[in-house]
Amino acid sequence: MTAAFRLNLTILSLIAILVGAYLILQALDAAVVRRRSEIATLRSLGVDGSVLFFTYLLEAFVLGLLGSIAGVGVGQVLALGAVGMLADTVNALYFATSVEALDLTVVDVVVGIVLGLLFSMLAGWLPARDANQTPPAQVLARGDWSPGFSWLRNPKYGVGLLLIGGVFLLFPPYVMESGSKMPVGGFLASGCWILGAALLSGHVLVVLAKLFRPICTSPVARLACSRLQDGSSRHRLAVAGLVVAVSMVTGMFQMIDSFRGTIEEWFDVRFQADLYISESGVTGAGNINGIDPALLDELLTDPNIKYADVMRVCNAKPPKGVTVLAGVDMKHWSGEARQIWLKKPGSITVESGAEPALVSETFARRFGVLSGGVVELETPAGMQKVSPFGIFCDYGNEFGMAAVSSDVWMKWTGFTRPINASLFLHDLSKLEETRDRLRLEYPGLDIRNERELRDVALGIFEQTFQATNALSLIGLAVAFAGLLLGLFSIFDESTQTWQTLKHLGFSTPRFIWAAGLEGAGIGLAAWVAGAITGLALGWLLVFVINVQSFGWTLLWTVPLESILWFGALLTGVGLLSGIVSSSYWNFRRR
Repeated sequence: MTAAFRLNLTILSLIAILVGAYLILQALDAAVVRRRSEIATLRSLGVDGSVLFFTYLLEAFVLGLLGSIAGVGVGQVLALGAVGMLADTVNALYFATSVEALDLTVVDVVVGIVLGLLFSMLAGWLPARDANQTPPAQVLARGDWSPGFSWLRNPKYGVGLLLIGGVFLLFPPYVMESGSKMPVGGFLASGCWILGAALLSGHVLVVLAKLFRPICTSPVARLACSRLQDGSSRHRLAVAGLVVAVSMVTGMFQMIDSFRGTIEEWFDVRFQADLYISESGVTGAGNINGIDPALLDELLTDPNIKYADVMRVCNAKPPKGVTVLAGVDMKHWSGEARQIWLKKPGSITVESGAEPALVSETFARRFGVLSGGVVELETPAGMQKVSPFGIFCDYGNEFGMAAVSSDVWMKWTGFTRPINASLFLHDLSKLEETRDRLRLEYPGLDIRNERELRDVALGIFEQTFQATNALSLIGLAVAFAGLLLGLFSIFDESTQTWQTLKHLGFSTPRFIWAAGLEGAGIGLAAWVAGAITGLALGWLLVFVINVQSFGWTLLWTVPLESILWFGALLTGVGLLSGIVSSSYWNFRRR
C-alpha cells in the first residue's frame, strides 16, 4: 500500500516539474516583453532573428543549469529532513538505519540536471520564438504589439490531446519479468489530459468573463472583464500554467483522501480481532519461521480466548512471477469475519477438479479469474489447481493471495507452523490483563492489541502523507510566482493602453483594483479548468494506474470542501498577484 502511494506521489511530483517549467516560461516571456524595444532596435540595426533566438535559448540553458545544480543541493537537504522524520518509525518496525545511510549518487545528480535542462529549454523555446518573430516597425510604432501564441486560441490542439489520452487508456499495461505491470497507457493519458486541459483553459477564461460581464457595472469591473473576455495569448498562457498546478493539487487532495479512507476501511477489516500474535521480530512473509504449533496450542488454552483465527502462508509459483498461498479457516473467512468483498462468496462457480479458494482482487486481476476460472500453483506437493468462489479486497501486497482451507494448505506444503493468530476474547474488560499475561508467559511471541497495531500502521501512513503537504504548498507558491510574472508581461504589453486610460482620467487606485480583478479572474478560471482536470486525474490514478500497477481498486473519495477552499484561496492569490504586480509596475513607470 505504501508502494502504491509512493507511485502516485512520484506521478504528481513529475507534474510538479511541469509547474516549474511554467515558471521558467513566464520569467523568460516577461524578459522578452520588457526588452521588446531593445529587440526591435537590434533587428532594425541588422541583427538576424536567429541570433536573438539562440541568445534566448542560451539564457534558458544557463538558468536551467544553475537552477538544476541548486535544485539538486536543495533536494539533498530535503531528503535528509524526510529521512530524519521517518527514521524512528523504520528503526522501530523494520530494521536499523540512520540518516548517514542516505547517499547522493552520480545518477541522481545527472537525472536532476538533465530534467532541469530539458524543461528549461522547452520552456525557453516559446519566448525565444517570440523574440525571433518581433518585427521592428510594429514594435517601434506601438509598444503593445505581440505575435502571440496562436495555438492557445485554437481549441483543436487541446481537444486532440484529450482524445489521444483517451486512446492511450486502451493500451494494455506492460508486463515485466516478475509478473508486475506498468501502466504505460495511464501515464501517457495523464500527460495528454493535463496538457490538453491547459491548452483549452483559455477558452474557459473567455466563457467565464462573458458570464460575469452582465454583473460588472462599475468601470473597474467592466475594464477587467472586457480584458479577460478578449482573452489575449498571455492571459491564456497565465491560465494554462496555473491549470497544471491546480490539477496537481486537486489530484493530490483526492489521492490523500482516497488512500486514507481505503486504509481506514481496510484496517477495520484487518484489525477486527482483540489480540494479534506473531513470531517476535517478524515483519513480513519473506523472513519467517512461523510459530511452534505446540506452543500456540498451549497458548490457546487460556480461559479468556473464545476463538483463534490461525493463518498460515507461503510463497507459491504461478505460471509467471510469485504469489502468496494462505491456509485459513474458510468458514470464518467467508461468513463470520468482515471483509471488503469485490465479489461475495458463492457468487462465482468453482471449476471442477480445482480447490475452492478465496482470492484477493490483485490475484484475480493478475491471473484473469475475476469471473471464475482455474490457476495452477507450484507447491512443495507439486502443481495444484485453485478456483475462486469469492474475491476480497486486500492491500497488503501487489502479488495477490489465494486462501484455501488450513487442512489443504498443510497437505500441499507439508508445513504446520502458522505465521500469526488473531484472538477473539470472551471478556474485553480483561484485554490488557490477558495481553500482559501472555507476554510474560510467551516472551518469544509478539502480542499486541488491536489499537496498538492500528495506531502504528496509521502512523506510518500519516508520516508518508506529510510529503504531500509540502508539494501542495510548493504548487501554490509557484502558482503565485508564475501569476505575478504573467501579469507583469500582460501589463508591460499593455503599456500604451494604460497610459491612454490615465490621460482619460483613470486613476491609479482604479488601475490597481482593475488589475487585481484581472488576476482574480485568471485564478478563478484556472481553478475551474484545473479542478475538472484534477478530478479526471484522480479517477485515472484510482481506476487505471493503481489497478494496473497493483491490481486493486481504492475507494475513490472526492474532498469537495478542500477543493472549494483551494479555489477560494487561488482566487485570492490571483487578486493579490494583480494588486502587487500592478503596484510594482506603476511604481516602476514613474
